[in-house]
Amino acid sequence: MFAVLPLRNLWAQKQLSGCVQDEEGGLPYATVQLTDSASVNLSTAADERGCFQLQVPQAGVYHLLITYVGYEDYYRQVEISQDTNLEIRMKPGIQLEGVEITAPKPLITPTADGMAMSWANTEALKGLTTQQALARLPMLRRKAGGLPDVVGKERTVYYLNGRRSFLSEEQIKALLESLPAEEIERVELVLNPGAEYDEQGDVAIVKIYLRKGGLYSRYYLNAWTMQRTFNSQGGDITWAKQGKWNSTLMFYAGNDIQYHIGKDNIMEQDGSAASYNDTRWINRRGLGTSLAWIASHSKPSGQVWEVQVSGNYRTNRGAPSRELNNFRQEVYTGNGVQTVALGKQDNSKLEREGAGTLGVFYEQPVGEGKLTLNTAFSYYKSENEGIMNYEDYLGNDDERRRQYVVQTIRSIYNKVDYQRPLSEKSVLMAGVYGAYAVNGNDTRWWQWAQSGYVPEPENTFVYDYREYYVTPYIGWQKQWSERWQSKVGLRVESTFNEGFLDGVRKFENTYFNPLPDVSVLFVQNENHIWQLQSRGSVQRPAFWELNPYRFYSAPNYYIENNPFLQPSYSISNTLSHVIRQKIVLGLLWKYEGRKSAQMLLEDEQGNNAFKRLNAADYHMWAIFGDYTESFWQGRGQLKLSAAGAFFQYLPYSAYKSIISDALNFTWNTSGTLTLVPVQKEGKVLSVDMGAGLRGPFNQMNIQISPLFYFYVDVNYRFGDWTLSLTSDDLGRNYIYRLETNMYSRITEQTMYQDARYVQLRVRYTFGSRIANSQDSRLDRGDIEQRMGK
Repeated sequence: MFAVLPLRNLWAQKQLSGCVQDEEGGLPYATVQLTDSASVNLSTAADERGCFQLQVPQAGVYHLLITYVGYEDYYRQVEISQDTNLEIRMKPGIQLEGVEITAPKPLITPTADGMAMSWANTEALKGLTTQQALARLPMLRRKAGGLPDVVGKERTVYYLNGRRSFLSEEQIKALLESLPAEEIERVELVLNPGAEYDEQGDVAIVKIYLRKGGLYSRYYLNAWTMQRTFNSQGGDITWAKQGKWNSTLMFYAGNDIQYHIGKDNIMEQDGSAASYNDTRWINRRGLGTSLAWIASHSKPSGQVWEVQVSGNYRTNRGAPSRELNNFRQEVYTGNGVQTVALGKQDNSKLEREGAGTLGVFYEQPVGEGKLTLNTAFSYYKSENEGIMNYEDYLGNDDERRRQYVVQTIRSIYNKVDYQRPLSEKSVLMAGVYGAYAVNGNDTRWWQWAQSGYVPEPENTFVYDYREYYVTPYIGWQKQWSERWQSKVGLRVESTFNEGFLDGVRKFENTYFNPLPDVSVLFVQNENHIWQLQSRGSVQRPAFWELNPYRFYSAPNYYIENNPFLQPSYSISNTLSHVIRQKIVLGLLWKYEGRKSAQMLLEDEQGNNAFKRLNAADYHMWAIFGDYTESFWQGRGQLKLSAAGAFFQYLPYSAYKSIISDALNFTWNTSGTLTLVPVQKEGKVLSVDMGAGLRGPFNQMNIQISPLFYFYVDVNYRFGDWTLSLTSDDLGRNYIYRLETNMYSRITEQTMYQDARYVQLRVRYTFGSRIANSQDSRLDRGDIEQRMGK
């Protein structure tokens, strides 16, 4: 009897198979989902021919949903009473998502301003976090301690569900680390954000679309511990629900400690005097908690609602940050070196900060087009209290000071977009976006006198800053033929800001910038794709960069910013070539005018100062490449990235003695080898091994020395459990080095950071159910609403 029971289960199973095709052939790696909305939820990816197989546990009526990038979703009810084979035809989408390329269908679908990407083998992603899976995609490279960034771009911004997220970068990182990679439906990479994107600088956008279409509710419990110089721990619980409302809810808590070692040497060029300072900095960020909730709902009429709510709070009141300095000052007397000051500095800092955001997105069909509205309210507050102690061992006066700083930021953001197809192959986009922000800062100082602290009115100030900007835009995208596609746009940005010091207006600035963008896509054939992109942008000065107050952090050391600092204007031009869907090569030329810098200067008394200035114009010529190759039936992947750049600062006449206009060169390379040696039912083992080498980097008078890093990621999933072990930066610690020669002094600064770490992460999936409280007999209209279609 016991021998027959397994056979009865085997006989009860039925096989559903089929091939997903369009008019030209199979669609490889299409996503296939099958559910009875009660107890069964199966998914798989088609093979390179577009064919798939699913083992159905029992006969019955099932709902089949098939998705593929650039195609309309395929849905039907299937009654399975025996082994069933289907021939499935999918229709291309009407929207201009990309240019169709003949077989074999690529994993990369090019668009005028970037590319859409999906994975060849979704089974190999099991056990990975979303963040780890993203680093395996072309043009994205792993970034230690942060989200993957795009090769050849200065900054990478992440969108969720294809829309701008109002979560902080830290919250997005925590959310992507908490979600398994299977929750991703697809990823779009925007290399040249058009006029409709409110992003500044040389930026790329990564759009992540979370999976929808199933009927399920899952909970993911994560816990991790990281060993550096000190140990940090954290954990989160994430709930992902798919149905009438697609929701993702995450609650995170963690404790973080970082350790830095620094050296600061200042010497007179004639050798007459020198000062040396060794620093040990223990940055205790303390206990942090974060809550993020994203919920979206689509109606059959085409209306779409999405709500984003987030909040976070962090404090180190239980254990303050510490900064320990040993200092020595020497002078040359003719007979030798005499020490005139010798002592130490012991600073402590208590911090707490909190923030909250509410964002609402609404989309409504209007005639043949669609109208979208996006509004977000944000609030931030931080409170810092520091004690600074200076002890001189040579009998000079000791000094003790206390500082208290409160900062608040309140802002509202609005965006209105209208998109209308002019024809089947042409789309017009227009709209306006802008924001209003109020920043406040209250800084107070006290000096220790005998038995207590005495206020320092000369170092106490209240700084308020207000800024608003309005940017109307218009854009046009057209597919001229099967080979050619273009996109052009223009946005006009108007910005106004003003600052008040102790209630008195100290400055007001108004500037106006027209910012064009152009993208052209040419598909030579399925093996060669060309993209030409050009984009203008501005980098507005930030809150602190405009603060006119001289901010002292030590008796002879202060920071002075410029209230009339102008925005930096830049234009980036990129020519890229995609070869056989494996190799991406690119050339880049970038110009940035009015580039700002914070430089070490001296005042008339010889005090050291960091001052913010519009100091130079900037030119950069760069080349970059990315190579991705899969092997071993999709279980292995080799990924290589490299970039090199020549750059030159053309300093304004007042700063030619400080900034060199010579040509400089910097480069970086990285590589990752991915292996999936175990890929069985319920068990997946994957190993990522990577290394990188970055050449010297110069930023005006700042130089970062070459550094090498190496890492290993091991992920093992068995059943509902996932174990991850990461060892990072085994080669060399991060080194920051600054060398300046100004006036009569030579300054050298070096910082070592405890970038090496070993992290253990455990994830458990529990409470998973397939809408078991729902009636399994659902008609198509109901199932489409529950799938969020």
